[in-house]
Amino acid sequence: MFGPPAPEVDSSILPQTWPESDGQFAHTSPIYIRRDGQDMTPDPNAARYFVGWIEAYKEAIDGCEELFQSISEPDIKPLYDKIIGRLHEAQAVFEAMC
Repeated sequence: MFGPPAPEVDSSILPQTWPESDGQFAHTSPIYIRRDGQDMTPDPNAARYFVGWIEAYKEAIDGCEELFQSISEPDIKPLYDKIIGRLHEAQAVFEAMC
């Protein structure tokens, strides 16, 4: 889904030449709630699922290295590194919940 720019949304990982970089890109993601002032207890099975999903996603990106190289962006390596870095950060969060 694409939409207008919003200060709360970080679209900096998109190259400036992509039309989506003028706005925001979104997809579904888990949400976390508090009930009676208490954080939700993480589900270890769900956390393991997301760890596996992130691993598969990283493998898919690594398998598309040629795609990243074929994009005519002079700064594609920093974009690739930023994506991988965010995946590592997310994986660490979910691994802590297992």
